[in-house]
Amino acid sequence: MFDIGFSELVLVAIITLLVMGPERMPGAIRTVRLVTGRIRNSWLQLRDEIERSVDVNDIRQDLHNDAVMKGLKETQYQIQQTLDETRAAIDDADERKPS
Repeated sequence: MFDIGFSELVLVAIITLLVMGPERMPGAIRTVRLVTGRIRNSWLQLRDEIERSVDVNDIRQDLHNDAVMKGLKETQYQIQQTLDETRAAIDDADERKPS
């Protein structure tokens, strides 16, 4: 998401250390970790809730069923085509048969 490299993180850490001082740095780090953890947990809960409401499994099952039905329709078409060809061959053979 963000393209932040190691050098940028070191630069931010140095500037933060200079601005805040070494006494307040551990508390600031704890606060940042706490806020980041809460944001992450909220995001995961939101994603889980959305997945449940959309019910991804039903959509996957519907897509699978659609693919199966498409395959069945293709097979039905091929069988019908073979049946028509067979009937035509039988009719042709009947016409050629001497009476």
